[in-house]
Amino acid sequence: MTEPSNDLSRVYIPETFMLYPQTMKLQLWIDVEMKTEWCGPSGGFTYIFQGTDESKIRVSLEEIPPGRYKMYLDYKETPESCRVSFWQRQNRVSEEINTYASEKAHIEKLYICDLEVDKSKNTLTIRFQTEEERNLFSLNRLIFEKTK
Repeated sequence: MTEPSNDLSRVYIPETFMLYPQTMKLQLWIDVEMKTEWCGPSGGFTYIFQGTDESKIRVSLEEIPPGRYKMYLDYKETPESCRVSFWQRQNRVSEEINTYASEKAHIEKLYICDLEVDKSKNTLTIRFQTEEERNLFSLNRLIFEKTK
């Protein structure tokens, strides 16, 4: 019979983390409206945000363990979609992402950036760049893959 020991008790920490909008701690800033629809195979709801050039969505990363990650975006392109960018504190961490398409499309894993998460960098802000009739952003999930 094996005796219990600390060597035999380990906690598994996954290498990939997924944040779904319905489980995210979100702060909506300046004229953001939100509705939901079922996303399908990615396993959750699509959150459709409507905003202006001043709109921001702040996402808490407190549930992501400290470390370095590759961040990916799972979203929908639509004819009403705007451009977005991702910020950590006051630093832009992504290029501008155009989520517009003439036909609806599901983009499952678009690389956004390399990101470091720690006690002082535990939020992410999504900023909108809108045009007339293009003011929506459809978020399915954020994916974080730990890097070595």
